[in-house]
Amino acid sequence: MDDEISHENATHETNKLGSPRVARNDNTIDTNNNNHNSNNNNNKDQDRFLPTANGSRILKKVIPSNGKISNDAKETIQECVSEFISFVTGEASEKCRREKRKKINGDDIIWAITTLGFEEYVGPLKLYLSKYRHRRGEGCVPEATKTTTCPATTIGV
Repeated sequence: MDDEISHENATHETNKLGSPRVARNDNTIDTNNNNHNSNNNNNKDQDRFLPTANGSRILKKVIPSNGKISNDAKETIQECVSEFISFVTGEASEKCRREKRKKINGDDIIWAITTLGFEEYVGPLKLYLSKYRHRRGEGCVPEATKTTTCPATTIGV
């Protein structure tokens, strides 16, 4: 299934606030080696963040047309979104480890979102995942008014 990502090279760390963070064993995130120069550390941090252009495009859609966003605000949002994704992915990765699976799929992400207390996102995410799978020929699309989903998207929530 194309909505799966591998987590076998991932390790779990925590950030300064104690939130879990997924790091790759290939040293994409290196918190133990302090011999890097600051430019190299900044590049490593940028590697784990989503591209600023993605966040800027989304922000432009939700603020008034005459609104402006400072670069500091863009960077802060970029860090928060990246941390949220790592937080959710880390939870899903742990579930896969317990189940002795090597790939995280969309259902694992929805399970993690629920487990972490973001239930208000589950309905729209299930619908999106179902439509995505339907377009890819992998499942069915539930009716928007139904609370049940096709077997491909059913999870224990």
